[in-house]
Amino acid sequence: MKQVFLLLTLSVILIGSCFGGDNPLIGARNFVSGTFQVEGRDKVTYTQADRKALKIFNKTHCSIVGRDPNRSFGHVGRYTLEGNVYTEICEVSSIKDVTDQTYKFNSEFKGDTWRMWGEMPNRKLKLEEVWRRMKPREGN
Repeated sequence: MKQVFLLLTLSVILIGSCFGGDNPLIGARNFVSGTFQVEGRDKVTYTQADRKALKIFNKTHCSIVGRDPNRSFGHVGRYTLEGNVYTEICEVSSIKDVTDQTYKFNSEFKGDTWRMWGEMPNRKLKLEEVWRRMKPREGN
């Protein structure tokens, strides 16, 4: 499973060489923090200390790979960004009930930081995530 997501992530990176003009999502982002709340349960907060994740965007597709204390996960799919509405269409996911789902989130950008929040109704999950753009390393 890890190899499939690695291959999909690398594919998105290669396709990502087609730049997307004014699209602020193009490139790679690291997970900074997030809160997640399943209906009827306590809110869970993650930071970079307990959740490692990378989200990569090209003009039309995104890929996320990551791990937290309980699992490794990955998703690949299409997305749109229209104004402050970010829509993710999950085509393949390591989480069964996320595959073939479409999720709409509110979003805002401040410098290199992107915040998204909303609900995943089929999972009865409310979430808010903060991601930071990765800067290229010098000398690479």
